[in-house]
Amino acid sequence: MVEVRRGGLLGVVLIVLILFVALAVIAAALVMHGLENGEGFHFTPSKKVGTPHTLGEFNVTGVRLENVVGRVVVLGSNGSSLVVETNLPLEYRLNSTLTLYCPSKYGHNVCSDYEKGYVGIKAPHMESLRADHLVGNLVLNVELGSLTVKGVVGNVIVRNTSTMVVNDVTGNVRGSCGKGVVSKVIGNVEVGALEGLTVSDVVGNVKVILPENASLALKADGSFTSKLRIGEGVYEGSYELPVEIDNIVGNVVIEKGAFLITPEG
Repeated sequence: MVEVRRGGLLGVVLIVLILFVALAVIAAALVMHGLENGEGFHFTPSKKVGTPHTLGEFNVTGVRLENVVGRVVVLGSNGSSLVVETNLPLEYRLNSTLTLYCPSKYGHNVCSDYEKGYVGIKAPHMESLRADHLVGNLVLNVELGSLTVKGVVGNVIVRNTSTMVVNDVTGNVRGSCGKGVVSKVIGNVEVGALEGLTVSDVVGNVKVILPENASLALKADGSFTSKLRIGEGVYEGSYELPVEIDNIVGNVVIEKGAFLITPEG
């Protein structure tokens, strides 16, 4: 039994109303101040238009993205080195791995001042890519050894990677991998796996695609079994493919088929 203290609720409501009125008064004062000075009042500053340029060519097979605000697209190429193009004021650190990041000024990410921010990477081969704290879509259309993603506000689209670990995403996740772990996603998840897959803590629909010759070995949280749909023939195959599903708020579909991911951001 839950006990509700009416007096306590009334106090909270009064506080909320007082805060709302105070904020309204402050906002009105700011607007009037701006109008009196002929400046107007803008809640969001105008965005800058960045100039596209080549950041550089690098002889590396590993890339790390940190605090990038903009759309990131990684494509395969026939060249001999990795090329980075952008319209943002990106900076980089180079050792065994190339780290691309947006600089900060007085605690403010300067890339957030640019509209339609873009980072393009072309590489003949990539062994690893790690993305931390990215605001924008991440689109990978290149053969990749390992992918690690943590903290993305945007869609994550992966054509093919041997291992994939995607965590803490606000957006849709679509990809194909050998082995994969996808967790803490607010959005829909669609992943094809060859060797094994774990999907957990998702607020959205989940679709798992298995190859035709795989036999599903499913471990699932029973709380959503009414929303689970198993496709025809998924328990028949020449080898077992383990799939673990846990804590999903949405429908779950597991079926066989081709998992060609269209690289669209």
